[in-house]
Amino acid sequence: MVIEPEERIWAKVREFGPLKTWRFQDLADDITVHREMVRSYVSRLIRGGFLTKTGRHYQLIRDNGVESPRLRKSGEPVPTSNREKMWLAMEGMRDFSAHDLAFVTAVPVNDVKSYIGHLAHVGILVLVSANKPGKAARRHILRKWTGPKPMRILRDRSVFDPNTGKAYPVPGPNVKLVRRTMVPLP
Repeated sequence: MVIEPEERIWAKVREFGPLKTWRFQDLADDITVHREMVRSYVSRLIRGGFLTKTGRHYQLIRDNGVESPRLRKSGEPVPTSNREKMWLAMEGMRDFSAHDLAFVTAVPVNDVKSYIGHLAHVGILVLVSANKPGKAARRHILRKWTGPKPMRILRDRSVFDPNTGKAYPVPGPNVKLVRRTMVPLP
């Protein structure tokens, strides 16, 4: 499992708890995250109403659970991404087509088809029925649910699972994308 820096910071803040006050140095020294990243996230937590600062001391005032708050610089919550909507919907649906997923998540069909294509290409989704003339659309099922974070599509078209830290390479010849042309590796 890959633990993002914000998740490590949030876990330590929760460890301090709502009853204890702490200094920035206490937090920054206990975790392996750059101080500037800690400073940035703490200031977002203050603007978002999760922490309060009195003098040099901080205190947790709102704990929303294990999952770290995703916040913009202004402290506003980051809206759910289209990929996150699709990934969470896939887990809840037994089998689905691109149109079903687009309808449920309100994501454009072309984006859904692209995401499904990438996940199916590396074997995360399994095709259960192909589209035939006059028949229903292609239907897929999720082979294995690995966690709530959506799969990431990387530049080389491989897929990275942030829940497990595993990368799924694109099957086929060993190729690399260079200026939109496929070139075999030496």
